[in-house]
Amino acid sequence: MSDFQQYLNFNEEENKRRQLEVYADTHISALTERRIAAISAPQQWLVLGEPFCPDCRVFVPFVQKFAELNPNIKIKYVARKNYHERSRFDSDEQQKLVVETHNIPSLFRIENDTTRLVLKEFPEFFKRRAEQAPDQKDQLKADYRAGKFNEELERELVKLFTV
Repeated sequence: MSDFQQYLNFNEEENKRRQLEVYADTHISALTERRIAAISAPQQWLVLGEPFCPDCRVFVPFVQKFAELNPNIKIKYVARKNYHERSRFDSDEQQKLVVETHNIPSLFRIENDTTRLVLKEFPEFFKRRAEQAPDQKDQLKADYRAGKFNEELERELVKLFTV
């Protein structure tokens, strides 16, 4: 599996540049910093994603910044283009789950020998909004990708990491 620097190199240089721009523009609230810093038990996470994906570019900076805030949080990255390579996974079961999930970005929690999917493609708040206004889904996606829902994304991710 890969770390953030390797993740950045999953695709072309232009995608890396775009991901780093979004990363630099992504800010985490002081409350989130305190809550993430307070995590005392080790956590392992797996992100299925690639920098070419506009949804990954929005999502990845948050989980990466969480890991940078707290050494108990470890993030592993896998590119969808490489998920058929067994060596990138801890187990056959983990690989099977990731391949079956397919969508990027996806976030998995790794606990003991178990990997479970906790977020697939979009956060729950976004899925609810899109369900309530299906005729506005394209605009909602554009707004999400522009960072207009970053506060909601941050809150939802904090809940996942602090459970």
